Amino acid sequence: MQKQMKLTIGMALLFLVTFVFFGVIILYEKGNLLLYPILEKKLTDYFEKNYQEIKEEVQKKELKFNFDDKSYSIEYQNKKHPDLSFFLLYTKKKKIQSTYQEDYIEGKTLLDKKCKKISKEIQKLLQNENFSSIQVKKKRTLNEVNTKEKKKLLEGEGKEISFYQVVVTTSLSNLDGKEIQKILKKMDTILEEEDYNPETYQAKFLLSEDKTRGVKIQNITREILQKNQLETILYQLYQTKEKIDTKSKIEMEEF
Repeated sequence: MQKQMKLTIGMALLFLVTFVFFGVIILYEKGNLLLYPILEKKLTDYFEKNYQEIKEEVQKKELKFNFDDKSYSIEYQNKKHPDLSFFLLYTKKKKIQSTYQEDYIEGKTLLDKKCKKISKEIQKLLQNENFSSIQVKKKRTLNEVNTKEKKKLLEGEGKEISFYQVVVTTSLSNLDGKEIQKILKKMDTILEEEDYNPETYQAKFLLSEDKTRGVKIQNITREILQKNQLETILYQLYQTKEKIDTKSKIEMEEF
């Protein structure tokens, strides 16, 4: 009898531990499920009040719990262009936040994704060109490009639209303007042949013998490289000790 009772108690305890264990997992991954209907209504009401003008062009996703910041969110996704979306979030401070301006108007998530893709492609293209670092950074937001460019970006194009800049780093034995022009022009030619169209280039040249010293050049355009004007501009900046060439907007900083 006692053995039977101990077995029953043991089974009950095992059931209780299992129940608590899986309950903790559910709360860990899903948050408080009892709050879902309440929070979904709060976020939906907020959308209805503030975003009536886009109501017909977006579709609402299901409410999700974000474990990292303990918030709950609903994603509103453009019906024609799924990569364009924004979130309404209910934070642990019981406040509603929206990513509408940065994500839906400025296209932050959309363009960051394109920059990451373009960066990987360019790194592969220039893998034999001696650059120690190659990055692609957003230069303009979705609401800063023209209507035609915006349409192409939303339809999946990216590299052909000049919304980004290419940032490179390499080393030289001496900071010679002619050699700098040659390296950057060759890079631009490779990218142009593959239909990449960055708005500008930014380049950092480090001295091979002392990489704490070098020069950083910004706002280099394809036109300046193709016309072989960079060497002259850099020489003039060096001679005048100015940091910016007012005509071309080229910036040079020695360090």
